[in-house]
Amino acid sequence: MAIELNLLPEKVKKEKKVQVVYTYAILGGVVVVALLATLVIMKKQESARLDEEIKQKNDLISKIQDKVDKYNGFKKMERGYDNKKKIVDDLLKKQSIWPKLLDRVGTLVLPDMWLTALKYIRDKENGIVLNISGNALSEVIIADFIKRLEQSRYMTDVTTTSMKDTNNSTLGLAFEISVVYDIDFEESSTSSQPLQTNETKTQ
Repeated sequence: MAIELNLLPEKVKKEKKVQVVYTYAILGGVVVVALLATLVIMKKQESARLDEEIKQKNDLISKIQDKVDKYNGFKKMERGYDNKKKIVDDLLKKQSIWPKLLDRVGTLVLPDMWLTALKYIRDKENGIVLNISGNALSEVIIADFIKRLEQSRYMTDVTTTSMKDTNNSTLGLAFEISVVYDIDFEESSTSSQPLQTNETKTQ
């Protein structure tokens, strides 16, 4: 039977134990630091990835916003074009109406009366407000002219706005009459039949 002799002093034994503890502690610290460094690197990579995703999404949002702005700009231009086209169409429509209007009113003029002015005043619903000025040798003639206007299928809201004696036997009475000329009715009637004179409402 062999006998093991421990010849190391007790102090040396304690120092070795301390060294072992320090060694394990250092190793443990290195492992912890390595783990922390790895976590930091992973977090940085994750943050960089998120930043890149955010940048890509912001770029996409910016592109979409640009397209939306271009679309809104196009719609604004389209509305402007439509408004201008409507104005031009209205002007052309009114220009084409005047020859017909002059013919309509001219056929209603009676003997011993004459017109001095036919003025556009304003738009109203489906027609235009006109002011008819003229002279007549008697009130009866003016009354008959007003009756003709009222019986016309193209004239509505006939109103005498002024009638006065000129104190001149040649000029007689001066009058002004306001009427609404129905453009839509004129357009619908002339599109289906030739222009006719002395058109009156059905009694």
